[in-house]
Amino acid sequence: MVTSNALHALAERARSIDINTLQTEEAAKTSLVLPFIQALGYDIFDPTEVVPEFTADHGLKQGEKVDYAVISAGKPAFIFECKKANDALDINRASQLSRYFAQTDARIAILTGGVHYKFYSDLIEPNKMDLEPFLEFDIRALDNRVMAEIEPFSKQRFDIEKIRSAASEMSHIRKIKEELSKLYNKPGEGFVRAMAEVCNYPGPGTRLTQERLDTFTGLVRRAFQGFVNDRINETLSSAMARQNAPESDSSEPGDAADEADRSEGGIITTVEEQEAYEMVKSIVSGMVDPERVNIRDTQSYCAVVLDGNSRQTICRFRFGPRVKYLCFGPATGEEQHLMASLDDIANHSDQLQETVRRFLQR
Repeated sequence: MVTSNALHALAERARSIDINTLQTEEAAKTSLVLPFIQALGYDIFDPTEVVPEFTADHGLKQGEKVDYAVISAGKPAFIFECKKANDALDINRASQLSRYFAQTDARIAILTGGVHYKFYSDLIEPNKMDLEPFLEFDIRALDNRVMAEIEPFSKQRFDIEKIRSAASEMSHIRKIKEELSKLYNKPGEGFVRAMAEVCNYPGPGTRLTQERLDTFTGLVRRAFQGFVNDRINETLSSAMARQNAPESDSSEPGDAADEADRSEGGIITTVEEQEAYEMVKSIVSGMVDPERVNIRDTQSYCAVVLDGNSRQTICRFRFGPRVKYLCFGPATGEEQHLMASLDDIANHSDQLQETVRRFLQR
């Protein structure tokens, strides 16, 4: 599993380094790339797991070597081509990686200078690296989304078929985001007409002239931008509330402790926490009356409990500004599952139901 602390420590290091001082590829490898591979759970000192200078001969070009190959089941799982930390990871540098990709069994190729990362595969044509990366991030801006997208590459989670399926989804999502970005700045006529139909604009029996279409386009743009800004402000408010709340100890609180937490004020149940609670309640509703499934918000986490009893905690949500976890078991030594989105809660339906079943059998 991805070591969250190691990745966040690496992100802090990357933020603290002036990348212009890393003047060589070797400096970028040692300071940033190798720690990244290590954070994925691979032993960088074991040549059966991480092979430096991996041979990737290409046609008449012999002795071609890619910087690192990470090995899984005896074969290269993914390969790294490293550049200087401040190099632009443009198409020219990606073309070199493309040659290596075609000559190895790896189906994932990573281009990086240790700060920026670009992940490629062959989603369009087999054994030919795609021109566009399916995943791209800056390690200095590590957040919940990036953490969740990195986790499948960890030693314990690595499954190439699942990764390629997720890569295909990420590629589509990236393109959809590009189109949404265009709509944000300049809504297309087709989208505006669709919104006009939804809003019954300009009214029954009134023709949608070009002048009216132009007017409505301005309304759509303002509404779209207002919607995005509202969501940003909502997220920032929740994050600030969490950061300003004092930390409580990590021991399992009893009912009285929970009541004290709430009575002190400063605790805000966020929209995401409420949505997550509703999802959990829905998952276990076939086993128990939904009215018996309650939400309990404290200063350090939000819990879902049975019969209002924190000693019958079904799960906890630890939602921070950077990462979000679904947690099981005692608060001390709990089992944590990183979530890319709230939809991931459904992946733990069996465990949620088993926890409720255990409480009902007491």
